[in-house]
Amino acid sequence: MVANRQAISTAVSKYLNDQGKPVRLNTIAAELRRKSDLGAVRDSEVRSVVQSMIVTGKLGYGPGLEIERK
Repeated sequence: MVANRQAISTAVSKYLNDQGKPVRLNTIAAELRRKSDLGAVRDSEVRSVVQSMIVTGKLGYGPGLEIERK
């Protein structure tokens, strides 16, 4: 099952809002699978959405490619 990009984007934003520090991409994907209704989401789907969010300026990344809210 391919997850909806908007659902992934919303879940990523919510997850990062709850974090106090930048988070690695694989951690974000694992937490989305564990804590949301996106249990079948693939790492590649999360990566694609996160990359789009970085390009549009909604997210940033820092050392170690850790992702953070802007």
